[in-house]
Amino acid sequence: MSLLLSKVKEVVRTLIPVVLLVLILSFTFVKVDSNLLIRFLIGSGLLLVGLSIFLWGIDLSMNPIGEYMSKEIATSKTLYKILILSFLLGFLITVAEPDLTILGKQIEKASGETLNSTLIV
Repeated sequence: MSLLLSKVKEVVRTLIPVVLLVLILSFTFVKVDSNLLIRFLIGSGLLLVGLSIFLWGIDLSMNPIGEYMSKEIATSKTLYKILILSFLLGFLITVAEPDLTILGKQIEKASGETLNSTLIV
């Protein structure tokens, strides 16, 4: 439970400056409808809860398995196993990265669809 609490604190530290900036701007320079401001605050609360649980889940599941797999790959004596696993891991991480997928689609659009976004990524 202390891990979840530390994740909540971590998310609060990163979320508070953004929320405060939006609140300051909405009360000083930018006129924001009260309904929109309430939706923003509710959304910020949901973001706090969701991101905290997400990061908690990563620390409970992804980090331990990643550390174990990386240790096994690094201590492996067979070169072909290291090469195959490293290539597969790098390929899957690259394909799963949303930023690269979006960039690939933008390049495809900018090139008049001459370049395929799947091949670019």
